[in-house]
Amino acid sequence: MLLLASTQVMAAQPLTPDQEQRSQKMIADFLFNDPDSPRIGAKNPKLTLVVFTDYNCPYCKKFDPYLEKIVEKHPDVAVVFKFLPFRSESSLTAARDALTVWRAHPEQFMKFNHTLMAKKGYHDDASIQEAQKRAGVSVTAPDDESMVSIKRSLIVAEKMGIQGTPATLIGEGLLPGWVPFEQGRNAPDKPEREMKKLLLLSALATSGLAQAADAIPDVVKQFSEQQQIKIIKKLDAPGGAPAWLGQYQDMGVTLFLTPDGKHVISGYLYDDKGKNLSEGYFQKEIYAPMGREMWKNLNAAHPLKEGADNAPRKIFVFADPFCPYCKQFWAEAQPWVKAGKVQLNTLLVAFLNPNSGRNASAILNAKDPVSAWREYELSGGKKLPKPEGEASRETVAILQKHQALMDSLGANATPAIYYLNAENELQQVVGMPDAQQLEAMFGPKP
Repeated sequence: MLLLASTQVMAAQPLTPDQEQRSQKMIADFLFNDPDSPRIGAKNPKLTLVVFTDYNCPYCKKFDPYLEKIVEKHPDVAVVFKFLPFRSESSLTAARDALTVWRAHPEQFMKFNHTLMAKKGYHDDASIQEAQKRAGVSVTAPDDESMVSIKRSLIVAEKMGIQGTPATLIGEGLLPGWVPFEQGRNAPDKPEREMKKLLLLSALATSGLAQAADAIPDVVKQFSEQQQIKIIKKLDAPGGAPAWLGQYQDMGVTLFLTPDGKHVISGYLYDDKGKNLSEGYFQKEIYAPMGREMWKNLNAAHPLKEGADNAPRKIFVFADPFCPYCKQFWAEAQPWVKAGKVQLNTLLVAFLNPNSGRNASAILNAKDPVSAWREYELSGGKKLPKPEGEASRETVAILQKHQALMDSLGANATPAIYYLNAENELQQVVGMPDAQQLEAMFGPKP
């Protein structure tokens, strides 16, 4: 419990330089050298990935299968698992069982882990027991150390600013959720840059393949099938090289055929001035249509609506009752809302705290949910409508729909903010926006 106690002291009072140094060393030891945390790969790695994950997180489920492939392909890399049971009570149960298996039978951990991650949707007691059966493990009751380990992970994650899963620590760089390819290019250290590329490239799978109308050369077809890339169309690209536009999940891909017709190049097309031409294809054929569909889905939801319907700008935000940055964003938006410049639409979700669902339900069940949310935010989360019995099925369904919509939009933390720019293109900001981003979404301050 030493790390737990020392971290709480850090939050309570400023540390001396010597105390700060010791504290950082303890956190580093917990992140990279804790024997109670599951790990795979090199025993003496040159690079260690620390993956913060949740067995009910849909993006963790997609990312998990490639962690083992990474260490198989790169024998000098190790992966350490840290569990952040943000999503529900079953997240905590599954994580505790996994940690108990690791300590009792470490050789069985990965099979149990894969079985838990393979389930679509949220776990319950029955699905966790079924995962134990399929993996050939038995956890009568999780051990006490599993809860200690999870509490430590939660405290360290909070100190690191992690608000969602998956989140991956690579060297000194923290990568939240899915990582755009360009971020890997901008990493300052070469091993970290290469690993960031590796993480993204290793994640190229899960969507089905669709045939394009134009004939596709066998080598292009085979590559796209292997990588599970959906071919959208053949491109009339400059330079003469045959090219195809593809899509993996919500990411654009451009494929080029070499003159001998036997090789495929996957990458970006740039002109002589360094302009990324591929991004133009992605925006027109993939991102803009996806954005229009996502905006329709947001408008079809039932948010807590503040501001006039005829306000020139409409903002949607997913917010958790226990998210401090959501409260800050709500407060920052008020001048524009009061001036009639912005309509703020809040979609409540519940995953940051075990009491998030209770508080969200109390607000949604209030006689005037919008006023209840306003009072809750103004009081810093202290003024909550008195819950009237258990949450209704309708309220639970609303929260589940909001969470599913948030997941479908690719957000894994709150606040997750959506608006249309001047070109009517959907924009996403996850986390607290800075002053420049606030002006971009709200307009000049009134």
